[in-house]
Amino acid sequence: MRLMAKTIIENTAKTIGIDVVQEISDTPTSILLPLPRIDFETLQSTLTKKNQKVAKTVLNDQIIIRKQTHENKLDVRCVIRIAGENENALEQLSEDFIKGIPQKIRQDAGDIIRIEATRADTSGFKQRIVDVLSQRTATIYISFIGGFYSDSAESAIKEIHINGGMTQ
Repeated sequence: MRLMAKTIIENTAKTIGIDVVQEISDTPTSILLPLPRIDFETLQSTLTKKNQKVAKTVLNDQIIIRKQTHENKLDVRCVIRIAGENENALEQLSEDFIKGIPQKIRQDAGDIIRIEATRADTSGFKQRIVDVLSQRTATIYISFIGGFYSDSAESAIKEIHINGGMTQ
Protein backbone atom coordinates (compact mmCIF):
# COMPACT_ATOMS: atom_id res chain seq x y z
CA MET A 1 0.00 0.00 0.00
CA ARG A 2 3.00 2.26 0.55
CA LEU A 3 3.93 2.30 -3.15
CA MET A 4 0.30 2.98 -4.09
CA ALA A 5 0.19 5.91 -1.62
CA LYS A 6 3.37 7.36 -3.14
CA THR A 7 1.93 7.08 -6.65
CA ILE A 8 -1.33 8.80 -5.65
CA ILE A 9 0.54 11.65 -3.92
CA GLU A 10 2.82 12.14 -6.95
CA ASN A 11 -0.10 12.11 -9.41
CA THR A 12 -2.15 14.52 -7.30
CA ALA A 13 0.85 16.86 -6.96
CA LYS A 14 1.34 16.91 -10.73
CA THR A 15 -2.33 17.80 -11.32
CA ILE A 16 -1.95 20.90 -9.14
CA GLY A 17 1.33 21.95 -10.74
CA ILE A 18 3.90 20.61 -8.27
CA ASP A 19 6.53 18.55 -10.07
CA VAL A 20 8.86 17.72 -7.18
CA VAL A 21 7.68 15.12 -4.66
CA GLN A 22 10.23 13.75 -2.23
CA GLU A 23 9.90 10.99 0.34
CA ILE A 24 11.34 12.11 3.67
CA SER A 25 14.00 9.72 4.89
CA ASP A 26 16.55 9.88 7.66
CA THR A 27 18.60 12.41 5.70
CA PRO A 28 17.64 16.06 6.08
CA THR A 29 15.75 17.80 3.29
CA SER A 30 18.03 19.73 0.96
CA ILE A 31 17.43 23.47 0.65
CA LEU A 32 18.58 23.19 -2.95
CA LEU A 33 15.45 21.34 -4.09
CA PRO A 34 13.09 23.53 -6.08
CA LEU A 35 9.93 25.04 -4.61
CA PRO A 36 7.03 24.46 -4.61
CA ARG A 37 7.39 20.81 -3.64
CA ILE A 38 5.78 18.16 -1.47
CA ASP A 39 7.76 16.21 1.11
CA PHE A 40 5.96 13.16 2.48
CA GLU A 41 6.59 10.37 4.92
CA THR A 42 4.65 7.30 5.94
CA LEU A 43 3.92 7.45 9.65
CA GLN A 44 2.41 4.20 10.77
CA SER A 45 0.43 1.28 9.54
CA THR A 46 -2.32 -0.03 11.81
CA LEU A 47 -3.73 -3.51 11.39
CA THR A 48 -7.14 -4.30 12.93
CA LYS A 49 -8.73 -7.75 12.94
CA LYS A 50 -12.19 -7.88 11.37
CA ASN A 51 -14.56 -10.56 10.18
CA GLN A 52 -16.96 -8.74 7.93
CA LYS A 53 -18.77 -9.90 4.80
CA VAL A 54 -18.19 -7.41 2.02
CA ALA A 55 -19.52 -9.19 -1.07
CA LYS A 56 -21.58 -12.15 -2.17
CA THR A 57 -21.64 -13.21 -5.81
CA VAL A 58 -23.12 -16.15 -7.67
CA LEU A 59 -20.95 -17.65 -10.35
CA ASN A 60 -22.34 -20.66 -12.24
CA ASP A 61 -23.35 -23.07 -9.45
CA GLN A 62 -21.09 -21.48 -6.80
CA ILE A 63 -21.79 -18.78 -4.23
CA ILE A 64 -18.60 -16.84 -3.52
CA ILE A 65 -18.48 -14.97 -0.22
CA ARG A 66 -15.77 -12.35 0.25
CA LYS A 67 -14.82 -11.43 3.82
CA GLN A 68 -12.54 -8.74 5.10
CA THR A 69 -10.31 -10.42 7.67
CA HIS A 70 -8.18 -7.38 8.59
CA GLU A 71 -8.31 -3.64 8.03
CA ASN A 72 -5.01 -1.99 7.14
CA LYS A 73 -4.69 1.77 7.68
CA LEU A 74 -1.59 3.63 6.50
CA ASP A 75 -1.11 7.22 7.67
CA VAL A 76 0.96 9.61 5.57
CA ARG A 77 2.12 13.15 6.35
CA CYS A 78 2.52 15.50 3.38
CA VAL A 79 4.26 18.85 3.73
CA ILE A 80 3.64 21.37 0.95
CA ARG A 81 6.47 23.89 0.72
CA ILE A 82 6.41 27.16 -1.20
CA ALA A 83 8.91 29.98 -1.41
CA GLY A 84 8.15 33.42 -0.08
CA GLU A 85 5.46 34.91 2.09
CA ASN A 86 2.34 34.33 -0.03
CA GLU A 87 -0.07 32.66 2.39
CA ASN A 88 -2.95 32.76 -0.14
CA ALA A 89 -0.94 30.73 -2.65
CA LEU A 90 -0.13 28.16 0.03
CA GLU A 91 -3.76 27.90 1.10
CA GLN A 92 -4.89 27.50 -2.53
CA LEU A 93 -2.31 24.76 -3.20
CA SER A 94 -3.34 22.95 -0.01
CA GLU A 95 -7.02 23.12 -0.92
CA ASP A 96 -6.35 21.94 -4.49
CA PHE A 97 -4.22 19.06 -3.18
CA ILE A 98 -6.94 17.89 -0.79
CA LYS A 99 -9.62 18.15 -3.49
CA GLY A 100 -7.39 16.34 -5.99
CA ILE A 101 -6.88 13.24 -3.86
CA PRO A 102 -9.28 10.49 -5.01
CA GLN A 103 -11.72 9.26 -2.36
CA LYS A 104 -11.47 5.63 -3.45
CA ILE A 105 -9.39 3.55 -5.79
CA ARG A 106 -9.71 -0.05 -6.86
CA GLN A 107 -6.65 -2.27 -6.66
CA ASP A 108 -5.83 -4.90 -9.27
CA ALA A 109 -7.52 -7.64 -7.21
CA GLY A 110 -10.72 -5.57 -7.11
CA ASP A 111 -10.34 -4.45 -3.49
CA ILE A 112 -11.24 -0.85 -2.72
CA ILE A 113 -8.87 1.48 -0.88
CA ARG A 114 -10.50 4.48 0.80
CA ILE A 115 -8.44 7.66 0.98
CA GLU A 116 -9.19 10.39 3.51
CA ALA A 117 -7.48 13.65 4.30
CA THR A 118 -7.83 13.49 8.08
CA ARG A 119 -6.12 16.66 9.25
CA ALA A 120 -4.58 19.76 7.73
CA ASP A 121 -2.66 22.74 8.99
CA THR A 122 -3.37 25.00 6.04
CA SER A 123 -2.11 28.17 7.65
CA GLY A 124 1.41 26.76 7.70
CA PHE A 125 4.24 28.45 9.48
CA LYS A 126 7.07 30.62 8.29
CA GLN A 127 10.42 28.90 8.21
CA ARG A 128 13.54 30.87 7.44
CA ILE A 129 16.38 28.71 6.25
CA VAL A 130 18.59 31.69 5.54
CA ASP A 131 17.40 35.26 5.94
CA VAL A 132 17.05 35.57 2.17
CA LEU A 133 15.24 32.23 1.62
CA SER A 134 11.91 32.03 3.38
CA GLN A 135 9.41 29.22 3.04
CA ARG A 136 5.83 28.65 4.05
CA THR A 137 4.59 25.15 4.69
CA ALA A 138 1.29 23.40 5.12
CA THR A 139 0.97 19.91 6.57
CA ILE A 140 -1.75 17.51 5.43
CA TYR A 141 -2.32 14.08 6.97
CA ILE A 142 -3.83 11.41 4.73
CA SER A 143 -5.10 7.93 5.64
CA PHE A 144 -5.15 5.07 3.16
CA ILE A 145 -7.58 2.42 4.40
CA GLY A 146 -7.68 -1.00 2.81
CA GLY A 147 -7.73 -4.55 4.01
CA PHE A 148 -6.94 -8.20 3.65
CA TYR A 149 -9.66 -10.40 2.21
CA SER A 150 -10.51 -14.08 1.91
CA ASP A 151 -12.91 -15.79 -0.47
CA SER A 152 -14.91 -18.91 0.23
CA ALA A 153 -17.08 -20.81 -2.20
CA GLU A 154 -20.23 -22.77 -1.48
CA SER A 155 -22.40 -24.78 -3.75
CA ALA A 156 -25.48 -22.85 -4.79
CA ILE A 157 -27.53 -26.06 -4.89
CA LYS A 158 -27.16 -27.95 -1.64
CA GLU A 159 -29.66 -30.78 -2.15
CA ILE A 160 -32.17 -31.98 -4.67
CA HIS A 161 -35.21 -33.97 -3.56
CA ILE A 162 -37.48 -35.54 -6.13
CA ASN A 163 -40.83 -36.48 -4.64
CA GLY A 164 -42.94 -38.95 -6.54
CA GLY A 165 -43.28 -39.25 -10.24
CA MET A 166 -44.99 -37.13 -12.79
CA THR A 167 -48.50 -38.10 -13.84
CA GLN A 168 -50.89 -36.67 -16.38
